[in-house]
Amino acid sequence: MIKYLLTNKNVGAVIPKSVLPSGQIEKIIKKKYDTFDLIFTFTILGKIFPLFRKISKKRFEYNVKNIFKPFEVETAQDSCFLVKKDVIDNIGIYDECFKLYFGDHDLCNRIKKEGYKLFYLPHIEIIHYHSQSTRNKKKMILNDIYQKDLLAYSAKYHYNNILLIRLSNIVHTKFFKIFYFLQTLTNWKK
Repeated sequence: MIKYLLTNKNVGAVIPKSVLPSGQIEKIIKKKYDTFDLIFTFTILGKIFPLFRKISKKRFEYNVKNIFKPFEVETAQDSCFLVKKDVIDNIGIYDECFKLYFGDHDLCNRIKKEGYKLFYLPHIEIIHYHSQSTRNKKKMILNDIYQKDLLAYSAKYHYNNILLIRLSNIVHTKFFKIFYFLQTLTNWKK
């Protein structure tokens, strides 16, 4: 990864292939999200309207199964992410308004805005033990953080449609609270 960064001046960050312990390739590289993707992939509306969720996921996910050469991507998760120091010096580190989610996509957007490229390196592979830092946290707390970070990301990159995203966010949050309240009642009776 270091060699690729050093030999390609216009590349600001590289991302290796991420494989789950089961052997499945993780979909960590994405195309840039639009408002439709944010609403139907990251809120409850995607579960209510599964066709829209499926369409949205196909629009922003790369098919990585048959990719064997490095190629440029728009954004990526940061489970393993190597960025040049001079790029970080220019754009800064993670934006603190993102507590846990979407900070990686924000960083990718800022890297690209600075004129650098992001490259996926499928010949380098890591094993990603997904969600280890959050495995002991309550889903309700994580959902709250997720929805706040979604709003922060939307406000920064989709401000023209922030009211629509906020409305879907409110629906999602209310549904989630009702769902967990009912689940608590069900578990309490047992």
